[in-house]
Parts: sequence; C-alpha cells; structure tokens
Amino acid sequence: MNHDPDLDLDDIPTRIAQAAAVARATYTPYEEASACSLLRDLLAAARQHGVTFAHFDGSIDLPRTCLEVIRQHGEDDA
Repeated sequence: MNHDPDLDLDDIPTRIAQAAAVARATYTPYEEASACSLLRDLLAAARQHGVTFAHFDGSIDLPRTCLEVIRQHGEDDA
C-alpha cells in the first residue's frame, strides 16, 4: 500500500473535530486550534521516524489526547 504522509497533515482539523465530538466535551475554538497545532507538530516529528497517523491509530487516539493535553495545560495555567 502506498501511503502519502502529507494527507495526514491535511486531515488534522477533521480528526480534531471528530475527537471532540466523540469525547462529548465542549472545547473552545482556541483549544481546538491549539490541539491542531500540537498534533501537527507531533506528526511532523514522528514523520522523521517514518511514523504516520495510521501507526498511531492502532494504539492511541492521538487527536483526543492532544485535546486533553491542551485542556489540562490551560487548567494548569489558570
């Protein structure tokens, strides 16, 4: 199977929105945008190791994890 890792980066806003919907939590637009940015950076770092979204999907819900990390970080700063 020929996988284009650039598609992973194009899919980030959709994946974050889906994760927020499944979580049944209300995230602010700022939290969602920050989670997108965090996820983009994590995937860019992972790409250097040949790892894509598909690799994470088998073991962790990375978009939801990013949302939760951003929310927790915001609560820690409050």
